[in-house]
Amino acid sequence: RDVQGGGLGGTGLRRPRGWALGRATLTKHYVGDLEGIGTTALITVQGSEGPVAYVAIERFRGSLRGDEGSVVLLHSVDVPPATARLLPTTGTGVFAGRTGLVTIEIDEAGVHHYSLDLGPSCAGGETG
Repeated sequence: RDVQGGGLGGTGLRRPRGWALGRATLTKHYVGDLEGIGTTALITVQGSEGPVAYVAIERFRGSLRGDEGSVVLLHSVDVPPATARLLPTTGTGVFAGRTGLVTIEIDEAGVHHYSLDLGPSCAGGETG
């Protein structure tokens, strides 16, 4: 599946000795088996050669193969491929109580491709 991202609405935090911290809020539009909107708060580290790492919290609302739900994803990335974990206590509908891992691959054109490995349901998720 593909993700089409909105622009970075970021604010640089500081740039000591050749690296910089930045923050941004992104809106992502998911298309494919996973369809919906992700709203992400992101903190990045940039070096002189480009991105070094980022952490982010993303709230996804939409559907998985037609079944509705929402969930919060925790991104923590310092080496490719990027990954994000589903936080099972935040899930509703199809994501209620579900664990999972998202792998994010970025192609040469900069398009993000997400693969979702959805784990079994566990206690603690909401329904609805």
